[in-house]
Amino acid sequence: MAEQICLSLPDETRAALDEYVRRTGVSTEDVSRGLLESMLFSDRFHRLREVLVPRAEEQGVLTDDDVFEQVSRPWSSIQMS
Repeated sequence: MAEQICLSLPDETRAALDEYVRRTGVSTEDVSRGLLESMLFSDRFHRLREVLVPRAEEQGVLTDDDVFEQVSRPWSSIQMS
């Protein structure tokens, strides 16, 4: 079940939100939900990256080209550690 939250916004932020809602036709609820989901996704991405980058570096994966080389190889040749 969805749970409601209440936000306090500075007047300038609320005015910008109201203008965005008016201009785009997207509801305040949808804008707020989308921004929160985006922020939480970004946080998860950065936390995963903190774990995975050192592991990749240990295996010599340092550049985009290294990543491309790894994902382009047949599965049977990939070493899992």
